[in-house]
Amino acid sequence: QGLLAYYYDIVVPGTSVELNHCRFNHIGVTTKIGKKCRNNKKECEECRTTPVADIYSVHYTACRKPWTCTALGSRDPRHDRLPKFAVPEDIVSLDHCMALLRLWHAHRTDMEEKLWAAVGDDAIRAGQAGAYNRASFQGHCTEDQSVGYLPLAGGKADILKQLPTLVYAS
Repeated sequence: QGLLAYYYDIVVPGTSVELNHCRFNHIGVTTKIGKKCRNNKKECEECRTTPVADIYSVHYTACRKPWTCTALGSRDPRHDRLPKFAVPEDIVSLDHCMALLRLWHAHRTDMEEKLWAAVGDDAIRAGQAGAYNRASFQGHCTEDQSVGYLPLAGGKADILKQLPTLVYAS
């Protein structure tokens, strides 16, 4: 899937190596079907418990995208929507997913702090005013699901145009 797959499959076939999928492009799903590893190896790491500090990149799919503000697992009795609107606890750990979501929102918060220091606009703080699951979403959500997501800097284009200056300032 994507540019890297094309490069190694088409441009330079036969030169790729398989990386540990619990650490690279981490999805956080169970690695076993019954007692057998999905990759047909004798032993495999359980991605649902891989320490966050050992993960190099995250693919937010099973744990849901950070901007969907999804904090309810499929086993939660408060969950009353279609399965795609919950974290699928049959294949992932809800606690692990929430840790990954906290990480993403921590990066957004860090960027907001740098943006605030650069422009000092209150719209940046408005994007942090949500109270829904604040421990995980750090003020970026007002309620469960995408409708509750607060856009960065309130979506104000003049502030968002300043983001590239943060990259070059660091």
